[in-house]
Amino acid sequence: MRIYRRSALRKKIERHGYSIYASHFAHGLHSPYWWLRCAVGLEKEHLWPVKIYHRLLVWDLMQRPWITRALDRVLNPLVGKSVVFTR
Repeated sequence: MRIYRRSALRKKIERHGYSIYASHFAHGLHSPYWWLRCAVGLEKEHLWPVKIYHRLLVWDLMQRPWITRALDRVLNPLVGKSVVFTR
């Protein structure tokens, strides 16, 4: 896995002949999970806060309830984990 700044990634994509129309962030609900994992230690998946947050993410993925979709939309521009480019 590699981590890029949005501008650097955009330049890499455009160098390969693609035109970027727009971009936005996604997966804002996932960022706090990774902050939590880093705070307690990546190897400590068994700790209850990590397990509960993971359970929330699985529930969100499987059920797609309105509450987590709304929360994700609010979090995406603030703490989105991924950048999405549209060409």
